[in-house]
Amino acid sequence: MFHRSASGYGLLSTLMAAGTLGGSVLAARRSAHGLPRLRVVVGGALVFGLLELVLAAMPTYLLFSLVLIPMGGAVITFITAANSTMQLSISADMRGRVMGLYMLVFLGGNPVGGPMAGWLAEQFGGRAPFVAGGVISVLAAVVCGLVLRRSGERGLRPI
Repeated sequence: MFHRSASGYGLLSTLMAAGTLGGSVLAARRSAHGLPRLRVVVGGALVFGLLELVLAAMPTYLLFSLVLIPMGGAVITFITAANSTMQLSISADMRGRVMGLYMLVFLGGNPVGGPMAGWLAEQFGGRAPFVAGGVISVLAAVVCGLVLRRSGERGLRPI
């Protein structure tokens, strides 16, 4: 996409890692308040998806790399809030089973998603996987937000 060497790709990974580091510090600070709110989970997914769409539109390597910093913060915010919500809202006797399923879904999509992203990039260009991921994330966040709002879910109760 930007015709850079391995060191150029490494710099992009480093910038996203810097964003995740900053996001993890903020997540740790927020954890002092107890169970994360569902709006943090849904909002993190929404912001991540929107930033992924912005990332796909960046015309230069410099702008692309700068968007990776807040994107790293958004992704770690979503991951920590979702993980904390799952662990803290499940009763102790069900936690292992539920977390096993959660991790299966969370990590189990990688063997399918990786080749699919590669195929999208090959067929439609390097920006296509970012557009697809952004659209899917935004739609999922909006649907979840609407379902939670409609159900009147404000807090979480142990299952």
